[in-house]
This record gives sequence, C-alpha cells and structure tokens, in this order.
Amino acid sequence: MTELVRSLQRQENSPDCFKKSGGDCDQKDCFWRKWCLKPNNNRPEE
Repeated sequence: MTELVRSLQRQENSPDCFKKSGGDCDQKDCFWRKWCLKPNNNRPEE
C-alpha cells in the first residue's frame, strides 16, 4: 500500500513522502495526509 501511494504521489509531481514523516508533516494540502499520519498498530510499515 505504501509503495502504491508513493507512486501516485510521484505521478502528481508531489513529494513521495507517504509514511516517511514520523508524524511531522508540512504538506497541509496533501490528499494522503490523513492516512499518512494516522497510526496503524495492526500492520507493520510496508
């Protein structure tokens, strides 16, 4: 899932930073932001 979102970010000419920020994100207008910053304790980082 993570690589898919990053691929889509690259296609949008956006930084491919999904799940890289560690909870500190300055991309306020990013479509993926709410999913990126949401903790997910059930699945390991892909």
